[in-house]
Amino acid sequence: MKLADRPAVILPVLIVLIGGGFYIGFSRGCSPHREPVPPMKGKPVTWLCEDGHVFEAPAGEDVRTCPEPGCGAQAYQATLFECPNGHRTWIWFKQKAREFRYADGSHDWQPLDEPPTCPRCGVPVQPAGPG
Repeated sequence: MKLADRPAVILPVLIVLIGGGFYIGFSRGCSPHREPVPPMKGKPVTWLCEDGHVFEAPAGEDVRTCPEPGCGAQAYQATLFECPNGHRTWIWFKQKAREFRYADGSHDWQPLDEPPTCPRCGVPVQPAGPG
């Protein structure tokens, strides 16, 4: 084989190898594999009523009545969040409606399309640790 004929053989081989690599990479998806999240229905979660009572109860519905004697306020699934600046805030969730609201009542219900931010400084929040 002459030196002048080599590019005619090498180029198609390189194209096939590169194309195969792209096919394998993109057919598997670009995002990492994530395990499916088990449904929360029936599992105990934290609830916070509109009067500030915190209690554990099974998940399932979006709204329930506070079990505190004499209260009867509406309660929602809730998580205490904290921003990097140390501000803590309770956030209510409606899982079926896919909405969240700050428990201080400062905002209307918002879709869960974007992660919540700190109502004081606007930076993204994470679930708060103990303390």
